[in-house]
Amino acid sequence: MRKEITTIVILLLFFTGCEKIHRYHYTGKWNFMVIYTSGSLLGWNYDTTYYSGKINIAAAYNKLTIKYLEDAKITMNIDNDGGLSKDFEEPHEFASGQFYGNNNVEINLGQMFLGGGSFYTIKGTKKE
Repeated sequence: MRKEITTIVILLLFFTGCEKIHRYHYTGKWNFMVIYTSGSLLGWNYDTTYYSGKINIAAAYNKLTIKYLEDAKITMNIDNDGGLSKDFEEPHEFASGQFYGNNNVEINLGQMFLGGGSFYTIKGTKKE
């Protein structure tokens, strides 16, 4: 009886204490709409591009690499709730995002400078 209780306690601790990030749900081919905004005191420019990209598992445990344009990709941290973030050394850069279910993602990237900045809003839908 004591052995059975010990086994049950160990199993409960294992299944409740070892929460995994299910990065595999998000990997694969994605369609991205990339909205680019840049500007300064002289004016603002806007552009929208569509790209068929990929999301892959990065080498680190809690990271994904997102290729959202032909010549652009970013590796981001992912949490258990599908939240995305990136650590930057420069205080004027930012990146955050969120998966909505397994098939939709929105990411915001930017770089601010005196009098303006450049910003990307990336919306993705996983291909079937």
